[in-house]
Amino acid sequence: MNNKYNKEIGILLPIFSLPNEYSIGTIGKSAYKFIDFLKKNKYTYWQILPLSVIEYSNSPYSSISSFATNYYFIDEELLYEDGLIDKNCLRKYKINDNNKIDYNYVRKVKNEIIDIAINNINDSNDLQKFIKENEYYIYDYAIFCAIKKNYNNQSFNNWPNELKNREEKAIEKFKTEHKNLIDYYIKQQYIFYKQWTKLKKYANKNNVRIIGDIPIYIDYDSVDVWAHPKEFLLDENLLPKYVGGCPPDYYAKEGQLWGNPLYDYEYMKKNNYDYFIHKFSHLAKLYDVIRIDHFRGFEAFYAIPRDAQNAVNGTWMKANGKELFELLNEKVFNKKKSFVPFVKNDELNIIAEDLGFLTEDVYKLLSETGFPGMRVFQFAFSDDGFNNMYFPHNYKENVISYIGTHDNDTFYGWFNNLDDWMKKKVVCYIKYNYYELKNNQKELTNPEIIDLNNIANLNDDLIKIMIDSKSRLSIFTIQDLLKIGSEGRINEPSTVKDENWSYRLPFDYIERLE
Repeated sequence: MNNKYNKEIGILLPIFSLPNEYSIGTIGKSAYKFIDFLKKNKYTYWQILPLSVIEYSNSPYSSISSFATNYYFIDEELLYEDGLIDKNCLRKYKINDNNKIDYNYVRKVKNEIIDIAINNINDSNDLQKFIKENEYYIYDYAIFCAIKKNYNNQSFNNWPNELKNREEKAIEKFKTEHKNLIDYYIKQQYIFYKQWTKLKKYANKNNVRIIGDIPIYIDYDSVDVWAHPKEFLLDENLLPKYVGGCPPDYYAKEGQLWGNPLYDYEYMKKNNYDYFIHKFSHLAKLYDVIRIDHFRGFEAFYAIPRDAQNAVNGTWMKANGKELFELLNEKVFNKKKSFVPFVKNDELNIIAEDLGFLTEDVYKLLSETGFPGMRVFQFAFSDDGFNNMYFPHNYKENVISYIGTHDNDTFYGWFNNLDDWMKKKVVCYIKYNYYELKNNQKELTNPEIIDLNNIANLNDDLIKIMIDSKSRLSIFTIQDLLKIGSEGRINEPSTVKDENWSYRLPFDYIERLE
């Protein structure tokens, strides 16, 4: 689909979903080919999801570090071009089937390949420059991973007290005894950084900007909590006083219990938000635009007692969102400390994920910052009638519009699971009501006239509506452009299943889009 419209358009495509001849999508030739496709068709944004190191849930929103990147995305063929592996290695690990991602296989082969590559990396000025530029996190990350490996992957809270509490003598002793292992984890990050930097420069050169995420929370067993415990609400034993989640609602009678440690905003304020400044500064180098996951948590967050079995008895605690974002605006994005009203051509730096139940205080914070929020078409059909803000005719200019995100089913997967009456309402809106409402017509077409046997081009019609809406940017999942059903779904929230985060595109997906 060529962008023939006078509007910026982006595509949501996680790195892991890119096709290639190995175990998982990478930042190699398939990524460059996708950027070429974006340039050719005048798309200007690529949303990729977090680049975080993943754990056994395979979710990029669950990580041991806010800073370190996912070495699974390192490309094998680029390693060969750099002389770090040989052709036999390429032949050995080529699978060429591009089925769903098998993360057990990914973990096995990526570690074997990276081991070989790292053994062939010599010290260099480039490596030392990388270390110096990333010294806030890189040594902490490497030492954390090395200790974790040395103690059979146990949580840091179960390490010997002197290591758990980061006693200087114990850390120095461990560094001396495990220097090679620590260097290994540093070089792992260095390889990714080199490949990613080249790819991002190529994207920017071709007028493509990268959108990545900052998950609001980090896992308890993480470098962040171990290295910066005062930034979190922990007790004297370094255990969380409270954990994150969401209160009960219509969809979850006992709420959602996420289990992440929560931020200590009183300490952060005294420390001039140093941790957040470093985190956002780092991500601003990786991405052109940062999408803030669970934005409402920066206004107030739901705190659940650590030992609770569900999220029923949590309490809301205030965050320091406005003060924090004013500082980030100045220190990270080099803008005026005081927020300015939205200007149409102002460069996009932040997207606020403002989905779900929001209070007036959250709306106020969003308005004060000027950050664009999100509008998702699949959320439009509720009991609010046509006043629902997720209907495209209601979109304001300073929003980012989606048919669905990585947490939604694909459009056709979602549509096909609706009952017939709801399907008729959806079709009627797309075919008639949007244009009638946009033109302030008093008489709207009745869904009863819709023939569900004659709804050709429904997906294409909806894409045109999203682009026609007032939103400053429309982002479409690659699955919706390809008209793929539920088999292309990326993630089902609040579930841990093999299907999540495992979708891979067919090798000929670009040809199908042309």
